This record gives sequence, C-alpha cells and structure tokens, in this order.
Amino acid sequence: MIKVLYFCKECDIALKALKYIKKQKKYALQGCFISKTDKLKKIEKFLLKHNVKVFFKIDDLKQHFKEKEIDLFLSFTNTIILEQNILDISKKAINFHPAILPDFKGVSTSSHGIIAGIKQWGASAHYMDAGIDTGNIIKIKKFSLDDLSVKTGYNLSHYTWLVAFKILKYIVKNFDLKKDFKNYKTNGGDYYSNKLLNNIKEIDLNENSDIIKRKIMGLWYPPFECAYVKVNEEKFYLITKEILEEISSLYEYNNPKIPMGGAQKHYKL
Repeated sequence: MIKVLYFCKECDIALKALKYIKKQKKYALQGCFISKTDKLKKIEKFLLKHNVKVFFKIDDLKQHFKEKEIDLFLSFTNTIILEQNILDISKKAINFHPAILPDFKGVSTSSHGIIAGIKQWGASAHYMDAGIDTGNIIKIKKFSLDDLSVKTGYNLSHYTWLVAFKILKYIVKNFDLKKDFKNYKTNGGDYYSNKLLNNIKEIDLNENSDIIKRKIMGLWYPPFECAYVKVNEEKFYLITKEILEEISSLYEYNNPKIPMGGAQKHYKL
C-alpha cells in the first residue's frame, strides 16, 4: 500500500478530499497535518474517529517520521510552507494550488486575479520543492470567469478549490510510486502575498471606476477586511450592487442567523 501523509487546513473541501483519499484501497493514511483549525474541528474529529494520527506542529513530523518513510505527501488547502527537511520525509510530494501556475504564486491569489482583471482562471497540481509554488507542474485545469455569476475573491477561491478537488481525484487515482506523472518546469510568474493585498485595500476615488470595482470585488472575502475609503481617519467599507444582491438573502425576514445587533436578546420570535 502507498503510505500517504495529508496536509490541509480545516475546511469542508479539505474534508471532502480527505474522505476521498481514505476510501481508496491502495492508500494507507499515516497521518494528517492541520495547518489552520477552527471551532468545528470537523477534520480532526473525522481523523480521531478513524484512528489516524493528527499533527498541528511541523516539528512533530520530524520526530515521528524517518527520512523517506512516507511514500507521498498530498498538500491540499495547506497554509504552511514545507521546508526541505520536512519534504525529505516523503519520497514524493504534490501540492494543489488555487491558481494557474506559474503566473499566480503565493496566497490570496483569487483576490489578486480579480483585481488584475483576468478572464480565465484555474487550479494547478505540482511536485513540491523547497520553493513556494515553484515545483514542476503536473496538471492545470482552467475555466472561464463567466462560470461565476458574482465574481468576488471569495467566490473565485471556493470555486477554484472545487476544480482543484477534481485534479486531486485524478492524481490519487493515477499515482504510481515507481513512475512520475508527466511534468514540466516553468519560469517567470509573480508571487502574491497578503501584505501586498493589504496595501491596496484603501481605495483612491480618483482611480478609474473599473479599477475601483475590480478592487472592491476582488477584496470581498468575508470575514476578512474588504476595500474601504477613509474619512477623518475612519474606515468606511465598500461593496458593489452585485455583492449587495448576493448577501441580501442572509437578511430575509425571520432568518435565525441574523445577528440583529443584539436586539434578539430583548424579545422572542
């Protein structure tokens, strides 16, 4: 059996991918590293139910596994950079990236893509090396942004991970420890970061209206801070008509999820 170690963060699509891997008879899940958790801890609960080792600290991997003890690393939604001494634990390592490589490396790529005005997007799978999203590319699955009715950074990110899951199924189904996938090296592309994103959140109203709209749409990624303007040092946050229409359903009458600013404490529905 192929010994696999799974790297992810706590989210529904990562759990879906984990369950898919667990069902495959040719794989023996040796553990899971969770890089970012939440209150629900769905993945952690699933792993404990199936007696699978859970890791939260990267150094624990070095203590638990020997060099080349694992056959395959699968990194899906993982937010931690894996250095070479960690990669050495595995014979092969594959990462799934929510953007087209090598053009959009790094993080928050869906937001950067919307802001850049891209018309086509996609997900990538690549072999991992010590760099950030620099390993040889195995597969890219592209799609048109017309697939999204409301083109925000949030929506694009979530849709892209659904596409990445399709690539993961292909990788898991066809992986052969003795034979590499066809892959190719690419150069160029840009690296994107959260710091770069934070630097453009304040909107200059003198900018072109199309650029302003792209920024508002791209920076819409709840619960994180979105685009804003400052008046007397106070921030006023911005949305578009499309975003307003999308979230308006959350405020339908009698929706129990509406926070109501604490008003629900004073009366019963």
